[in-house]
Formats: sequence, C-alpha cells, structure tokens
Amino acid sequence: MQMVQKKNLYQLFRLHILPTYSIKKTLLHPKKMTEITQELLAIKSILVSQMMYTKHFFSVPEAARYMDLSEDAIYKLVGARKLSHSKPNGKRIYIERTACDAYMRLNTVRTAAEIQEEASLRVKKKGAGKW
Repeated sequence: MQMVQKKNLYQLFRLHILPTYSIKKTLLHPKKMTEITQELLAIKSILVSQMMYTKHFFSVPEAARYMDLSEDAIYKLVGARKLSHSKPNGKRIYIERTACDAYMRLNTVRTAAEIQEEASLRVKKKGAGKW
C-alpha cells in the first residue's frame, strides 16, 4: 500500500508540480533548487500583498504592514485612541481597513492649484453679496 502511495505522489510531483524540471536533475543541482525557492518566495510575497486589499479587518501586524508603520506605532495609535479598533473577545485588536485609510488621510497637504481654486471660490462668494 505504501509503495502505491509513493508512486502516486511521485507522479503527482512530476506531472503537476515540476513539469519543466527533471526531478533527478533538480535534486542533484542546488542551483535549480535555489531558483525554485526564490520563485516560490516571490509568488508568496505577491499573494500576501494582494490579500491585504481584500481583507476588511487587520490584526496589528497586518495593519502595520498595510500602513508602513511599526507594530509599536500601531499600538501607540490604538492606545491614544487615534485609530479606531475593536476587541471582539476582549484581547486581540482588530482594525478596520477603512480606519487605516482614514488615518493615513489625516493632515493632507493641498496642492497649489487646490488652494488657488478655494481662494477664487471664496472671493466669488464674498463678492456676490456686495453687487
């Protein structure tokens, strides 16, 4: 029974996982294994970064990665109540993605064109009442 399982696993590995590499060559050449490992790590990092944009709630480490801050900075923001969060079970902190986005938008610096547009609207608004 074990021999049949080994053979099936070998065929699965050879036919589906490494279709472009020969198994014997891969196991004998560390360079090939290094290349495959690097490719898998690159794929993993892409998948993790894409997951960030589909989640609605983050844990503290995920929020730190999403906001490009340290975990300590996230804990300080939560402690100072500058970043809204929830503790469903009373212990673990969850932060909504929209709260992270809202915090990142605080103190935005307007462009010169936006300032000019606001100034012209204010002048028009004040001047309209005097005529």
